[in-house]
Amino acid sequence: MDEIKRTNIIFKPEAAEPAALGILDVLPWPEEFPYHPRVLLSGFWNPDCLNLDFHVQEKTVRSAETNHQLVSRDSCVEFFFRLPRERDYYNLEVNPSGLFLFSKGPDRRNRTDLTESVRDFIGIEGLLVNLGRFDERDDIKEWSLSLNISPEAVDGVDAWGPNLTGVTANIYKCGDSLSEPHYLAWFLPLTEKPDFHRPEYFGPLEFVGA
Repeated sequence: MDEIKRTNIIFKPEAAEPAALGILDVLPWPEEFPYHPRVLLSGFWNPDCLNLDFHVQEKTVRSAETNHQLVSRDSCVEFFFRLPRERDYYNLEVNPSGLFLFSKGPDRRNRTDLTESVRDFIGIEGLLVNLGRFDERDDIKEWSLSLNISPEAVDGVDAWGPNLTGVTANIYKCGDSLSEPHYLAWFLPLTEKPDFHRPEYFGPLEFVGA
């Protein structure tokens, strides 16, 4: 598998509209999972909020799970990040209905589920959030989510901004149980099989601006 070079994930200060981050266009395992939904990213930071917006276009959409631990089976967007000098990393995984998983740990198997404790500190808005759960549908082709993460959700962070240096991260889109399972990433995980829980393949996340 050839490495694909990507630019850093760069968050700019809050403005009237979230600044474009780019397109989620890395297919880590194209031979087995060639399907490529279109995912546009935007976002911003202010001291009290790290915002990440996903705009997704795909053939079908699924938002059926009731167990937040299984949310990656649905149409799912994900944000993984690790603070500097930390062994643990965080993963935020969200389906179109707003069901989410937020956990922390050093690897896939050793994780602490923080979902219930951070509900007041993670805001989720989207086109389908009020629709509730639904099985895979081909009459919905487009959906969006806006994720707003407060510093209170993250140990050791008092405020978001340029003073927070050395953060690494990755951004993903998946759909494990869709009729066409798929996996997209910002930075390429160099693994033979799908595995997003690989912090060694995270890349730089930067906060720019005053």
